[in-house]
Amino acid sequence: MIIKKPNSLKLKLSRNTTYRKFNKIFLNKYINILFFLFFIFFTSTYFFWLGAYGRIDGTLGRYRVFLNGLYQENINIVKNFVNGKLSNPASFSFDVKFQNLKEIQNKIDLLRKNEKILDKEERKLVNASLTYKGEKYDVGIRLAGGEMDHVSSTKWSFRCKVKNGKSIMGMHEFNLMNPHTRLLMSPWVCNEFYKKNDFININYEFVDITINGELKGVYILEEWFDKPMIEKDGGRAGIIFSPRYNDVIKIFKENKVLKNDQLKSQLSYLKNNYFGLINGEVNPSFFFDYDKFAKHFALVDLLNGSHVYNRQNTIWYFNPITKLVEPIGREWSSRAFNKIESITIDLEDVYFNKILFSDENFTKLYFKELELVSSKSYLESFFTEIKAEKDSLSSILHKDYPYYNYSFDYLIRNQKYIRNRLNKITDKIDTKLIIKEHNRAFIQIINNTNLPIQLNEIILNNENISIENKLLQDSSNMVLLDLDDYSNFSSAKKLETIFLNIEVLFLNQKKTFSKKVLIPIEYRNSLFTFLSKPNQEKIFKKYDLKINHQKQLIEFPQEVSFDEVIIIPPNYNLICNAGTKIKFEDGGGLVSYSSIYLNGSRDSPIIIEGNSSQSNSLVVIGNGVDTSKINYTNFYNLSKINEKDWGITGSITFYKAPVIFDNCSFSNNVIADDFLNIIKSNFKINNCVFNNSFADALDADFCTGVLNNMEFNNIGNDALDFSGSNIYVDSINFKKVGDKAISAGEGTIINGSSLIASSCEIAITSKDDSFIFIEDVNIFNTKVAFCAFNKKSIYGPGVIEIRNSKLSKIDVPFLIEKGSRLTIDDSIVDPVNNKKVKDMLYGIEYGKKS
Repeated sequence: MIIKKPNSLKLKLSRNTTYRKFNKIFLNKYINILFFLFFIFFTSTYFFWLGAYGRIDGTLGRYRVFLNGLYQENINIVKNFVNGKLSNPASFSFDVKFQNLKEIQNKIDLLRKNEKILDKEERKLVNASLTYKGEKYDVGIRLAGGEMDHVSSTKWSFRCKVKNGKSIMGMHEFNLMNPHTRLLMSPWVCNEFYKKNDFININYEFVDITINGELKGVYILEEWFDKPMIEKDGGRAGIIFSPRYNDVIKIFKENKVLKNDQLKSQLSYLKNNYFGLINGEVNPSFFFDYDKFAKHFALVDLLNGSHVYNRQNTIWYFNPITKLVEPIGREWSSRAFNKIESITIDLEDVYFNKILFSDENFTKLYFKELELVSSKSYLESFFTEIKAEKDSLSSILHKDYPYYNYSFDYLIRNQKYIRNRLNKITDKIDTKLIIKEHNRAFIQIINNTNLPIQLNEIILNNENISIENKLLQDSSNMVLLDLDDYSNFSSAKKLETIFLNIEVLFLNQKKTFSKKVLIPIEYRNSLFTFLSKPNQEKIFKKYDLKINHQKQLIEFPQEVSFDEVIIIPPNYNLICNAGTKIKFEDGGGLVSYSSIYLNGSRDSPIIIEGNSSQSNSLVVIGNGVDTSKINYTNFYNLSKINEKDWGITGSITFYKAPVIFDNCSFSNNVIADDFLNIIKSNFKINNCVFNNSFADALDADFCTGVLNNMEFNNIGNDALDFSGSNIYVDSINFKKVGDKAISAGEGTIINGSSLIASSCEIAITSKDDSFIFIEDVNIFNTKVAFCAFNKKSIYGPGVIEIRNSKLSKIDVPFLIEKGSRLTIDDSIVDPVNNKKVKDMLYGIEYGKKS
């Protein structure tokens, strides 16, 4: 056997190889550990930056939108990109002088360096020009926005103010912002909720912006607060303001307000009521429009947009008709990423919300609106209505953000949260029996939720036990019922037979508790909750007005005289029978928050008569549903409510109050701008006569109406004045009209036939995007037969189409501005040569000064 000597070289090599492998493995692990630690440090630093600086300048929001979009859209990004490039948004091209642009850029650099928001110095306008649809406008621009995200990129936000009384897209002033600062599609969707709920709302558009030839891309256009914003939604010019901290009221366009006597008077009224509200001297129902604010709060909850409650973001409108304040929705900052964790009633630190929820009547309305917005059908209907426009706007956004996805899922989640909150309220109402000393028995009822419930009545074994209406906000409130007060329950031994029916407001559901506790849900309304005078019932007795509480009717006596304004509350209809005579002495008038029924007859008409220029007015403010009916009623010598701070301009006013007039006469009114003013209402007027109207006879704003077989004689200004309305007229006779027989403005549409106009200043006028079509027209002894023009810069031209007309003794048959159109029997009439018709009207050459 040969034993070989080990090869020392191979052994050495083997040992070296093993050593090198060991070192390599150890070194790899060491490098991996170092890499891991570096990765942790890097990512921690990056995400800290995202959470800190990134939150300040908006990077975090853009990052989250980007990642969410990639996850949601993935394969759709290519399609979005193509659709975006094919979209055709409005295009704004700005030309800014080098020095002015440099001034703005220096401000941006300073803001970025100091990481501070704009101060007064940064908000000064610089001159520029803006080209839109081939027309050049002089404008002023400045930086805009209250956070750093508005200047954190090259797509900085700015305010644009159109000069020389002109407007663009119907706006005098607007913001142009990086869409990320408003969460892209979110404000448009939120605003659509408000638009569909009849709020004063802001116009949102998506536009392409170019500055000095450099394409900046898609911006979001946000209308700023001005008179056109109110008027486009059918509102009457009023004060827009923001209640800031330290009892400061910021008035928008304050200089214009102070130069207008009526607005100045309204401002004084508003401030008195505002500070009275803060000091507890004014009931919130006399300051806030409860219906509007209840809807507003419910929508904010649905949108998870409580950012709107920040005082800087709180914008209100003083409605001069109702003399109440309405909210304007803006700055919801609603994010799909944020989980909803509360609703408005939970936010105890929001001062004005706390005031509103102190009134049980408002709380009822709020929960009623919560039920509405949390129903599945509510969102389903909304999604269907806005889908086409949403898809179109999304394509515009996809030009710059093909990864962007706006999902309605968060709204559905918010709905579910609200439903759960409402459904669980009855589970947290505890009832328990308490036996105290001397064997006395009590029933304790405690509300363990943070939602309010109200106990109206307790029923023990079919015996009704009335209690004072009490709102139980939380577990600190309770009802303790002493059963010794009732003969059937004089000792504890009988407690086993007790069950309770507890009325819980706000929810349409039932819940049975232990101890056989049944909770039927139904709403209850207290009498005269909204009256402006606490002693109203005494006043009714003073004038012998009969009140039937069961039928909710108020009936006037056969003859009555008022020397003060009588107020009819909501839900109590007013009835006057044939032959009733109502006279308004100095200071007398009638304001009804319910429908009225004036049932005169041919032989025994109702007479409503004033005797001075002090008040002597009829005002009906309705709910937009119930229709007033007025038959064979004669109105004489009426004026208007004599309060400068109330925006009532008519001798008779119907606001959101549908009405039918049959066989009525309107004669000899004084002072008022309109004899009959109908606002945001449907109406029918048949077989009626207007005689000797001080100014306009009938003024209808944002209405749908029918007029048939009517006469207008000796009218001071316009006989028929329509704004934003859809009207049908038939068989109308005008004699001696001081201004226009028919005036259509602000997008009004009038169709009709059989009109006769004689001795009028102007017969038929269409202006500001209005359209008039009439068959069989006879006009004679009149200065101007047909007039069409553009008056307000936020609107377009007027159009008139006439068939089968007869004109005689006319000074100027046609006064048609270039751009507007008059067609007679399919023949187009030539316009006046490059003249502004507006500059010839209103008492300058034709018509009367308005």
